[in-house]
Amino acid sequence: MRWTLAAVIDCIVLVGCRDIPTAARFHITDVAALDDEVSVAEDVGDPVDADSAGTVDVPGGDTDGVSDTDVSKSDAADACTPHCDGKTCDNGCGGFCTGTCSDGNLCTISDSCQDGACVAGKPADCNDGNACTHDACGPSSGCNHSFTTDPCDDGNACTTPDACSLGACVGTQVLASVLCADGNACTSDTCDTTSGCSHANNTASCSDGNACTVYDQCIAGACQPGASKSCDDGNPCTTDTCAPESGCVHTGLAAGATCGSGICTASGQCAVPPSGMVLVPGGTFWMGCNATKDAVCNANEKPQHKVTLSAYYMDLTETTVAQYKACVDAGVCTVPSTGSYVTYPSKPNNPVNYVDWTQSQAYCKWRGSAFDLPTEAQWEMAARGSCEKNGSTAGDAGCAAAMRTYPWGEIAPTASYAVFGTSSTAAVGSIPAGDSPYGLHDMAGNVWEWNRDWYSATYYSSSPATDPYASVSASYRVSRGGSFVDLASYLSAGLRSSLSPSAANYTRGLRCMRSYP
Repeated sequence: MRWTLAAVIDCIVLVGCRDIPTAARFHITDVAALDDEVSVAEDVGDPVDADSAGTVDVPGGDTDGVSDTDVSKSDAADACTPHCDGKTCDNGCGGFCTGTCSDGNLCTISDSCQDGACVAGKPADCNDGNACTHDACGPSSGCNHSFTTDPCDDGNACTTPDACSLGACVGTQVLASVLCADGNACTSDTCDTTSGCSHANNTASCSDGNACTVYDQCIAGACQPGASKSCDDGNPCTTDTCAPESGCVHTGLAAGATCGSGICTASGQCAVPPSGMVLVPGGTFWMGCNATKDAVCNANEKPQHKVTLSAYYMDLTETTVAQYKACVDAGVCTVPSTGSYVTYPSKPNNPVNYVDWTQSQAYCKWRGSAFDLPTEAQWEMAARGSCEKNGSTAGDAGCAAAMRTYPWGEIAPTASYAVFGTSSTAAVGSIPAGDSPYGLHDMAGNVWEWNRDWYSATYYSSSPATDPYASVSASYRVSRGGSFVDLASYLSAGLRSSLSPSAANYTRGLRCMRSYP
């Protein structure tokens, strides 16, 4: 395209010469100096010729008397160009620059000139890729990065919790048994840094949650019950059971309850009878002659009355010659009297005779402070049995009527039940068919047995109904049970005999009791 002067002028005036090719540019310092005769109509079709010196001739010559001025290429160096230096978008000559610039905000990048103004580019990317820094931008300072303490992930599946510290993610190493614990005793819990927790079945011992099983074992990842637990505590005075929730339960029996051959104490222990003795548990019986069964009731056996006794122990047999001799040999007991039917010392297994009341009690006390002769009530209940031993739980009337006549029951006495009507004593316990309800031997026959009480014909009328004892001094002491020389009528459990405590004859012997426990 060939530029006309008019076009150049228009370009200068209207758009600041920006789009004029270099060849068409020229330096104009005073537009008014141009030939004022030049008109648009005159220039139409009139080319502007460039001479060899780089001047432009204005066709038609001067009409204002001012000589033409040649615009030199060297003078036409673009004085505005240096102003387009990337900092300003105005060339200072009324024209606009293009290209990059800076809007003065360090938080934008790629700012550019548009219509003479620097327009902000895209936001600066301050992300440093570190999860443990907070990335921010200040217009005057640019990107900045501050440390955080935020949760993070250090890439190790076996650490927890992970948290930022001084710009780095740090995890806490935790034991696999804690981190990966699944609550199942039948798995072995491990941890891999990449895959995390894993659980493998084991065969360890375990608990199935039932306190009544023992030796539980892990099988296929589950706890299987073992053998049933034994709750026997070896104490016969407890009832032993097992509760799945709590395990063994030991319920104590009531004080006085039997425990094998013994009796339970208030402290829950089984008091076992001393050697050679039998427990007579505490209970109630009716003492005296039972007129509904016994046709011969002596006056001193009346009235039949209710008595309650605490537990006590009774010798299984009458005191033998050998037993009494041990006391004599110990220098405590005195030698029995002698006579026609003497047993001491030639018949060691027969009941000792010819001993008076004092000698008899001395022997019992020699055995221990808890030993003594039995009271009348203790002797009679040991011979008859309690209400329960006589099969009665029907109250007082039923118990009174149930009381047996003889230690073995209601069968009339014969040689099969007792040693009586003969000329000699027999070895103790030789006729077991005649045993009392508690298994005591020879409670009828063989020898009369001294009792602790003083004799009273009124038969405990002034004594308490519980554990009675006639302690008021009198002329005689009581003895019970009949002897080897007596008739059958002397063998009933209620028959009472009185004798001077100093009397020692062939029919008198003894049997000791011991207080409980």
